[in-house]
Amino acid sequence: MVGDIGGPRNAAHGAVDTVPAAGVPSAARPVRVAVVADPRGAYARGLISGITAFGRDHGRWAFTIYHDHLDLALARRARTDRIDGILARILNRKIGQSLTRIGVPIVDMLEEVTIPGVPQIVVDDRAVVRAALDHLLDRGLRHVAFLGLRGVRYTEQRGRHLADLCRERAGSLATYPTGAPRDPLILRCEDNFRSETRESIGRWIESLPKPVGIVACNDVWASMALAACGGRGIDVPEQVAVIGVDDDPVYGQVTDPPLSSVDPDTFTIGYRAAAMLQDLMTGSRTVPPVTLVEPRGVVARRSTDVLAFPDTSVAGLVGYLRDHACEGLTVERLSKKFRMSRRTIERVFAEHLGRSPGEEICRLRLTRVQTLLETTDLDLYQVAQRTGFNYVKSLRRAFKARFGMAPAEYRAQKRSPAARSGRQGRKP
Repeated sequence: MVGDIGGPRNAAHGAVDTVPAAGVPSAARPVRVAVVADPRGAYARGLISGITAFGRDHGRWAFTIYHDHLDLALARRARTDRIDGILARILNRKIGQSLTRIGVPIVDMLEEVTIPGVPQIVVDDRAVVRAALDHLLDRGLRHVAFLGLRGVRYTEQRGRHLADLCRERAGSLATYPTGAPRDPLILRCEDNFRSETRESIGRWIESLPKPVGIVACNDVWASMALAACGGRGIDVPEQVAVIGVDDDPVYGQVTDPPLSSVDPDTFTIGYRAAAMLQDLMTGSRTVPPVTLVEPRGVVARRSTDVLAFPDTSVAGLVGYLRDHACEGLTVERLSKKFRMSRRTIERVFAEHLGRSPGEEICRLRLTRVQTLLETTDLDLYQVAQRTGFNYVKSLRRAFKARFGMAPAEYRAQKRSPAARSGRQGRKP
């Protein structure tokens, strides 16, 4: 059993205390866990959902939310509340060091600073950027830029990862961030929303080659890029395609157009962070210093809904393949449909996507397989039928070659925390 977040607010220190669920024996003291995170953001709310789900699944946990994660009195308040363990987004070294002096286990869910003895669990930023970049390249974009924050560790990391990944895919790109000082394809802003900042984003976007794909460090700054485009009459996504990170439902739905975003799977991060904390509190398992969690992938919306290939025939060819890849489509059928030789089709795909049509068909099918494994209870035979694989054996072999694990292992890894907390798969 676990106390649900939502108890009375403690005005003295900005905490939300929880009341143990009905039926919990009053004589037994629950495990008291502090969560240091501002719940106003979608990222933190996702973490809290995963944390509380773990608490429900693994015993009698009571939670206290400290929403002001810059409060220098956090340590004193945690001592007063007799906290047994802490799950925090540690923003600076001073806060982190003060928390360690309490003498209880701590897990950091931010990786902004490194505190000796405090393990960290965060989304894999390189995988986040890779998903965003591949999404833009798959739409035929040959110019890529990055919008981020200056001096913030995760956004600086994402900018560097984008530059590295672009160099690896240079054959598919015309211009891309290199990470060099004063790189015109990178804009790093101060953390504010003043009119001068919005104006500088607009001027920067106007200066970019078109059509261009912009990878923003998060959804907030992606929304500012969309607003700048709207204010200057720049067409989205035809001239500028924008993708963010966090899949915040507010920005995903209220921006114009709706924003594509990488889902960092914060529920799983929170769930696994809580599991790490339990291991530390019980001493049952060694916890690694850093744990990276794969993002769930791109949630595509209108802000990147474009096929930006210079040749309309190429756009038609690629678009048809994407629409029908899971319907048993073959390169031979594609050749007949578009009255093009196999050699010509292979040359077009190599030139514009950097892979063969057969590889693209397989990639799209396996992406659909991933979705079905994560969100449904279909068995592998049904999954194979819906994704264009003739045999389950072929699906297993292709899946393991691409992802390094069997489909059943992937499903267990991705769904077990969600399934145990009531987020059961649904059949479409």
